[in-house]
Amino acid sequence: HPIIGANYALGASLGDPLVAAIDVATDRLAYPPNTAVDLQATVRNQGRAAGILQIVLQINDSGGARVTRFAPVDLGSVASGATVSHPEAWNSASEPAGTYTLVGTLLDDKGTVVGTASTLFVITASGAQAPVAALTVATDRALYRPDDRVRIDNLVRNLTPNANVDDARVVISVTAPDGAVVFTTTHS
Repeated sequence: HPIIGANYALGASLGDPLVAAIDVATDRLAYPPNTAVDLQATVRNQGRAAGILQIVLQINDSGGARVTRFAPVDLGSVASGATVSHPEAWNSASEPAGTYTLVGTLLDDKGTVVGTASTLFVITASGAQAPVAALTVATDRALYRPDDRVRIDNLVRNLTPNANVDDARVVISVTAPDGAVVFTTTHS
């Protein structure tokens, strides 16, 4: 009967389903533009047998569109009860301000999805205390006669690398030496 016992043990280990879980995390909840983002995937083999596992990480925007997909990472054979972590580096660069999702997918050696996990994080607009726009105003000359036509040019710049300045308006006013406003215009 020892041979039957050996076959039974072998059959039990081969027939055990792979039970594994994945968790994903970021080192912070919010990142300004052009900041290093440390991503982490943690895999736990909760089954009774070792399993060959692979993870795939990707970042999606708030609409679910993929922003970045990292190369698959082979974890090799993960022993029963073992936990394996995998760090991944990314940079928020000039991605638009908003909410993002780190998604981790755990695959077995046949490419079957064993588990998924996700976590949210935010990319903020640059420096909340910093100006978000700049305005340059210039005239075509320094001196004018009373009947001259004055050309006023303006250039508006968005100083945030990753956010729109919504509903912005520019108000140009010209004042006389006595402080009276002689011309005003507003444009979007």
